[in-house]
Amino acid sequence: MGGTVDEDQADVLFLSVGDDASGSPEQLERITLQLRRAIRELPVEAVDPVREQASSRGGKKCVDGAVIGALAIKLLPQVVPVLCGLLKKWIGGAPTRRLTVTCGKTKVEISGDLTPEQSAAILLAMTKATRHAG
Repeated sequence: MGGTVDEDQADVLFLSVGDDASGSPEQLERITLQLRRAIRELPVEAVDPVREQASSRGGKKCVDGAVIGALAIKLLPQVVPVLCGLLKKWIGGAPTRRLTVTCGKTKVEISGDLTPEQSAAILLAMTKATRHAG
């Protein structure tokens, strides 16, 4: 789709990717990019790396860099079941993969398999967040 993610919006899910088998930041970045490409195939508004801002001593320079293994996804609640299906397939493809999905104050940790209860928790958090923002 198009656009970029404004991380302060209510309709944003954050994914933190982990893999016990990835021995380097480069490997983690590679699997995160693979997941990002897969998510872009879904009807989401945007999927972007999470950005981190850091300033140098004295606050004179600001560096804006991507956080390795972190994605921000802007989507409507009705797309959450489709996203959960993709995440289930992605995490099931490698038993060492882990995901943390955060929406508002809700955090769902997934390893091994995405359960129906976890999918429901993600959908509920997304629905609540968009309802409170509107």
